[in-house]
Amino acid sequence: MENEQFSLMQLVMAVISSGVLSTIVTYWTSKKQTNAVIEQTNATVDEQVRTTYGEMIKDQRTQIGFLQDQIETALKREQEYIALLNKANSLTNSLSAELAACQLSIKNLEATKLKYEQKLASYEDIAKRAETRQGV
Repeated sequence: MENEQFSLMQLVMAVISSGVLSTIVTYWTSKKQTNAVIEQTNATVDEQVRTTYGEMIKDQRTQIGFLQDQIETALKREQEYIALLNKANSLTNSLSAELAACQLSIKNLEATKLKYEQKLASYEDIAKRAETRQGV
């Protein structure tokens, strides 16, 4: 049994001396260090992503504010144009009414002129008849 213990002890010593234990310890510490580096890298990347997206959001908000100002200016101009169009429509309606009144007045004057022309023609006929009678 002592030989078996000795060979077990030799085996353990052989394993320790062969570097397996040191490799396992090195692997374990390396893995911890690698995980720490990965976590640090992830934290750095997360911070860069937050910063980048924060700047993008800030730029978008600035652009939205600029566009909002443009929209408000355009809406004010639209209201001014609508007011001008309303005035123009009102003036057009007023001038149309005046034109209609003038056209009616022209028709009335033409009718009156026609009556006077007919009376004149009638008087001229009467005058010609009187001249004819006197000349006979």
